[in-house]
Amino acid sequence: MWAGTAVAIKENKDYVKKYTGNITRAMLKAKLPQLLAKFQNGTLDKDVEIERYFDEFIRNGGETGFTQLNTVENYKRDIKRFVKEAQGRRNIPKKAWDGLWDGIEFMNRSAEDTTRFMVYMTSRQMGRDVARSVWDAKEITVNFNKKGSGGLGADMMNFCYIFFNAAIQSMANFGRLMYHHPAKTMAALTLFSSAGFIVPMMNLAIIAASGGDDDDDDNAYWDLPEWVRRSNIVLYIPFTEKGFITIPLSHELRPFYGMGEIAFSCLMGKENPEEALKKAAAGFSGMSPVDLTGNGGNIAVNMTPTIGQPFAQIIANTDYFGKPIYRRSDWNELDPEWTKAYKGTSSWLVDCTRWLNEFTGGDNVESGTIDWNPAIIEHLFEGYFGGMGKTLNKAQKTLEMMWNEDMREWRNVPIMSSFYQDGDVRTDGSQLNREYYEIVEEMKETEHLFSGYKKQIRMGAAEYGEKLDELVHSEVFKRYRLVKGYNNAIRKLTDAMERVDPTKRKDVETAILNLKVEMFEKLQELNKIKEPSKTRK
Repeated sequence: MWAGTAVAIKENKDYVKKYTGNITRAMLKAKLPQLLAKFQNGTLDKDVEIERYFDEFIRNGGETGFTQLNTVENYKRDIKRFVKEAQGRRNIPKKAWDGLWDGIEFMNRSAEDTTRFMVYMTSRQMGRDVARSVWDAKEITVNFNKKGSGGLGADMMNFCYIFFNAAIQSMANFGRLMYHHPAKTMAALTLFSSAGFIVPMMNLAIIAASGGDDDDDDNAYWDLPEWVRRSNIVLYIPFTEKGFITIPLSHELRPFYGMGEIAFSCLMGKENPEEALKKAAAGFSGMSPVDLTGNGGNIAVNMTPTIGQPFAQIIANTDYFGKPIYRRSDWNELDPEWTKAYKGTSSWLVDCTRWLNEFTGGDNVESGTIDWNPAIIEHLFEGYFGGMGKTLNKAQKTLEMMWNEDMREWRNVPIMSSFYQDGDVRTDGSQLNREYYEIVEEMKETEHLFSGYKKQIRMGAAEYGEKLDELVHSEVFKRYRLVKGYNNAIRKLTDAMERVDPTKRKDVETAILNLKVEMFEKLQELNKIKEPSKTRK
C-alpha cells in the first residue's frame, strides 16, 4: 500500500498507470510464485518479457525483502543440507519439517518480491537501465540492505528495539517525499485521513442495514481495540456476528488514517475532544521505533526494550493490540491459574496446567503447589519465537478444529488471522465500559465539588452557598445523583463476585452489564449526554 502511494507521489502519470496495471495483473494471476518457482528450477524463458525482467531483478540484487537477508552462515547451513539430501542422510521427519518452513519462506519471499519486482519491471519498461531500476525497486519501501552507521547511539537502539533502523529509514524516506513532492504527498495523506473518517461511517451503515439478531450488533465496531481500528482498514462482513476484514496499513500511513478515525469517533461521542487530540498526536509515534499507541497505550510497556516486552505485557495484562492476555479481576485472584485462560488458549496447555495443579494438591477452586497460567505460557512462547512460534501454535489450533469446537475461530488460522477480526469475550462490552468509566469520573469530580462546597460553608465561608446552590440545580448534578446510585449498586455486585461460586459469576457479570445499560438509558432520557452504547441484555 505504501509502495503504491510512493509511486503515485514520485513518478509521472504514465509510470503510475503502467505500474498499476503491472501489479494488478501480477496479483490477480499470482505471477510471483510462478516466477520464483521457475527461477529456482532454472526454467525462466528469456524470450518472455516478464520472465526476462525477473531474471535480471534477482541476479542484480533487486530482491531485498527481510527474509532474503542471508549471512555466510546461512549459506553454509543450506549447502550442508543439500549435501545431506544428495547423500540420502536426511530422514523423513526432518524432510517434512524443512519442507514446511521452505513452503512458508517461499510464500513470504513471493509476497515481498511482488512490490519490488513490479517497480523494477515498470522502470525497465519506461526505458531506465538495470542499475537505476534496481535502485528504484530497493528504495520504494525500506531497503533492508541499509544498516546505518550505528552512530549517535543507533547500535544500542538497534539492540533494544527490533526494526529500529528500518523505522528510522522509513521516516527519512517519508521526509524526502514530503520535501521533494509536498503537494502530492499532502494530497495522498489527506486521502487516507478521509478514508479513516469514511470507513467507520460505512461500517456502521452496513451493520445497520444488515440487521442482526443481537441488540449489540451496532456496537461491534466500537468494541474492537483502538489499535486495530486505527492501524487497519477495517471492513465489516455483512450478516456475520461481529466479523471484520482487516487490511493492515503501513507505518507511514497509520497516523493519518488514525486521525480520520479519531475524528469520527469524536463526532460520534466515543472520544472527548481533549483525549482525541492526545491520541491523534500519539498516533505519530507509530512511525517511530517505539509506538506509543500499542499495548493499549501503556507507556511503560511500549518503552520496554523488545526483549523484555512479553514479560512487561504479562504484568500489564495486555497484548500489543490492547486485548487482555488472561482473565484478571478482584474476584478471581485466588482461583487456580488455569481457570483464568480465555477460550481459544491452546487446549493441551490448559489440560496440562490443570493436571499439574490437581496433581500437586489443587482442584477447581484451590491452587496446587504448581499452578501455572496456560495463557501466559502461550503468550511467552509466541512472544519469543515470533512468527515461527505463532505459526506453529495456530497450525496446531487449526488441526484441533476437527474435534474441538472452541478452536473453530478464524483468528486461530495462520495467515488468515492477520486479515480477520471478530468480537470475543475479551472485547465484548469494552466500549460500554469505557463510557461507564468516563461518566463515573464526572461523578467523582461533581462529588468532590459538592463535598468541598459543603465543607467551606460549615467553616463559615458563606460565599460558597451560592456556588453550592448553582451546582445542585445544574444538569451535571442530576447526572451525578443518577450515576452515584447505579455506581453504588454496581460496586456491591462487583464486591460480591469474590464470594460467588465461580460457576455463577457469569450471571453476576451479566447483571452488572445490565445495570450499566439501564443507567445509560436513564441518562439518555435526560438528553444531556451522548447516546449510550447498546449492549446485549
